[in-house]
Amino acid sequence: MTIPYVTREFIPFPSYSSERLYAFGPGVDNDNWGLGELWAGNGAARNPKLRDTLAKVEEIATVCGISNLLVPSVRNFNALVCSASDFVVSAKSPGGTLTLHSGRFVDGTIVPPGYASWQASADCWTILARNMHKKATAHAGLKSLYDLSELKSGKKSRPNFSVVDGVTGKLGGNAKDTHVFIACGIRKENYGHPIHHPQYGKDNQELFRYCKWLSPACAYQKGDEYHFDIPGIIEAQFVRQGVPPENIRTSQNKYGYLTDTYADMDNDGNFLWHSHRRDRTPKRNALLFVNAA
Repeated sequence: MTIPYVTREFIPFPSYSSERLYAFGPGVDNDNWGLGELWAGNGAARNPKLRDTLAKVEEIATVCGISNLLVPSVRNFNALVCSASDFVVSAKSPGGTLTLHSGRFVDGTIVPPGYASWQASADCWTILARNMHKKATAHAGLKSLYDLSELKSGKKSRPNFSVVDGVTGKLGGNAKDTHVFIACGIRKENYGHPIHHPQYGKDNQELFRYCKWLSPACAYQKGDEYHFDIPGIIEAQFVRQGVPPENIRTSQNKYGYLTDTYADMDNDGNFLWHSHRRDRTPKRNALLFVNAA
C-alpha cells in the first residue's frame, strides 16, 4: 500500500503490525501539515487555510481506510490527555469521506479501534503508548514534560506534571504491560538552551537540575548552553512510572541513529523534516497513527 506524501513509515509495536505510524515532512507537496493548529477554534472546513491540507489528509485517509480522525490542538503544552469522546467539534472534510474531531486543546488522546490521530510537530517528539486495552498518542514538547511552577515552588500549575503522567493515567492498567514508541523529534545535540539567557536562564537551570535528578543522561552542558534529551526524559519518566525499559523504543533514521528533525536529510541532501529550530517558520510536520479495527 502506497501512502501519498509520506516521509517515513513506522511499525511502532512489532507485535501489532496492523498499527502504523506515518510521518509527513513538509516536502514539495505541502507547506504546512499543522492541521490541528489551523483547525483549532474554526470548527468547520470553510477556513480557506485548511482546504489544501484537508484535501491531502482526505487522500491519505482514503488509502488507509480511515473515516474518523482525532485532531487535538497541541499549542498549549498543557500535558493533558483526553478520550475520543471529549472532542467537542465534528465536521466532514471537503470530500465528505472523513470526519474530523477537534476542538480540544490537549497534548494527547486515546485512539479507539478504527480511529486515527493527527499530531502536528515542529521539533517536538510524539509519544505512542499501548497496553492490552487502550492506545494513546501525545505531543511531547519540552514544556509538556515538566511543570516549572512545581519545580520552582512545589506548587502545581496543572493537573499533570508531565504528559507522560497524562498518558499513563488515561491508559490505566499495569505499567509493566505498557509499550511505548517515541517518534520524530529533534536530537539533544541540536537542542541547546542558554544558561545565562536574561529571560529564561534561571528556568533553564531549574530544568537542568531536574533532568540530572531524573537521569544523568537526560541533559548535559556544552559551553554556555544546556542540551536536553527529550526522548531520554520521556523514557526516564515512563520508567519511573513502572514501564520496563525494554518496552520503550525510539524512532531511528536510515543510519540507525535517533531521528533528528533538525539534521536528517534525504539522498539528495534535502532536509526531510521541518525544524522550527533550523527554519524559524510556522510550518509543521505531522504524524498519523492508525489504530486499525
